[in-house]
Amino acid sequence: MNKTKNVEVIAQLQRIITSTWLSKKDLINILESLEDSDEKEKNSEAGKDSENSNMDFAKQMKEKIETMSLNSIEKVENRLRPRSFSMEWFIGEKESLMKLLQSDHDKCVKLWITSEMIANELLLILDTFRSRNKEYISTYGKKIAIKWYWTRWSQSNPFTESREPSSSLNIFISRDGEEIQLTEMHHWLVRELWFFQWKDSCYRIDPKKFAKMVGMI
Repeated sequence: MNKTKNVEVIAQLQRIITSTWLSKKDLINILESLEDSDEKEKNSEAGKDSENSNMDFAKQMKEKIETMSLNSIEKVENRLRPRSFSMEWFIGEKESLMKLLQSDHDKCVKLWITSEMIANELLLILDTFRSRNKEYISTYGKKIAIKWYWTRWSQSNPFTESREPSSSLNIFISRDGEEIQLTEMHHWLVRELWFFQWKDSCYRIDPKKFAKMVGMI
């Protein structure tokens, strides 16, 4: 029941019970009680919507990863830990892939940014690197310094049977003393799976840190 409807109900009650023991204050208390009940109902519905949204995201990601990799989530998580796909583990030893994806997805939602926005910017940075430019002007007008070096090992994609895309290149971007380390594979991982790698990886892209660096937020 919305506030307008509450007022109409109280007005009708007031006409019915005129000259009875209920005072104007009593009626106001009734109205406030109805509004409080309405607010609790809205909050409850909002909570359910948020919970359903999280469940939908987790379900979609699980199905996508299992279809893409031709393996169960458990087997994919095992790929993310050993060093056969990367010298730097993709997730922690006891970390849940789905919880990590959900956490980073929620961070982005709170910042009003999407994986697509971040992936597009990462791809533009990669294109700038490929042109051998040492400076990148972000879509949002921020000047980003770029440096890189080749490594003797590579990060292979643990989510596909082909292990592609892969990377044997470390790219560093920096602005105002902040630095982020990337690979040529990052834009694919972020765009396709909201995967930014785990917090202790040198290849971790924190969504908020990256968004601030390029001027999204």
